[in-house]
Amino acid sequence: MGPEANTSASQIYALEGGCFVVAACGLVSPDMIEMLVENEIHAQLLKQGGGHARIFAPDGRSLAEPLPENAEGILVADIDVEDIVLAKAFNDPVGHYSRPDVTQLLVNWRSKPPTIDEQATMTSLHKGRAEPEAPEQDDFVQEDAVSPQQAI
Repeated sequence: MGPEANTSASQIYALEGGCFVVAACGLVSPDMIEMLVENEIHAQLLKQGGGHARIFAPDGRSLAEPLPENAEGILVADIDVEDIVLAKAFNDPVGHYSRPDVTQLLVNWRSKPPTIDEQATMTSLHKGRAEPEAPEQDDFVQEDAVSPQQAI
C-alpha cells in the first residue's frame, strides 16, 4: 500500500476501534535500494523514502505533526485515555450497533477438506448436471450453531 492508503487505514483503525493508533514506518534508504534492487521491476516497486509515521486519537484526529517522507525521527504526543470513553460513546460496534437480530455468527465445527477436485466437479457438470452437488443437509443443522456466549 502507498502512504495515503496506510494513513487512511490507520485513521480508520483508530475510529473503528475507539483507540489510539501509533503507525510506525521505516525508511528506504539509497543504500537499501542498492542492496535490494536487482532489476527494473524491483526498481519500480521499491522507492526511496516512505517515512509516514503517524499517531491518531480514537476520534481519528492526528496527534502529531508527520515527519517529512525522507526524514527519520520520533513522533511524540500527549494522550488522554478519557478520549477513548468519548469515542466509544459515539461509535460502539459491540454496543448499540450490535444487531443479533440481523447478523449472527454460526460455527461449523466439522472438518472440511482444504481443497476440492475441480476436474471432478467439472466432469460432473459436463455429464448433464446444471450445477455441482449441493452440500448435504446436515451441514446446515441449526443445533451446530454456537451462540457468542457459548463460544466465549
